[in-house]
Amino acid sequence: MSRYFEKCDPFNRKRRDYIWWKVNNPAYLNNLLYQSGIKTPLLFNPKVMMAHFKYRHLLMGIYSDRVRRCEYLICGVPGAYGVDDAPFGEISRWAQQEGYRPKYGAFGYWLVYVDPKAGKLLNVN
Repeated sequence: MSRYFEKCDPFNRKRRDYIWWKVNNPAYLNNLLYQSGIKTPLLFNPKVMMAHFKYRHLLMGIYSDRVRRCEYLICGVPGAYGVDDAPFGEISRWAQQEGYRPKYGAFGYWLVYVDPKAGKLLNVN
């Protein structure tokens, strides 16, 4: 993914089990996932596309679970807490850019984890 998107650390946490990229073109990301055999049509729902239109980017990441010896894709949809709806409902997890407590109007990302083998959105809450 580093060949196609800018690597970033959106939460300034320096965790080694997460790798993040800033995605400016969701259509290109969709094509890249499809070519890799990862079919996740729900990942690009209207709320995700509106967030991309509003904030001009998305996040895509890989989480490496060393205990289970597996990796998950993570889609981060930018938004303001309490202002922008969670694009995946109950399976979305809020990650604020600054601080740990959700604060109304604070910028952050709605995260959803994806099983790359099955293409299914996972409920990790």
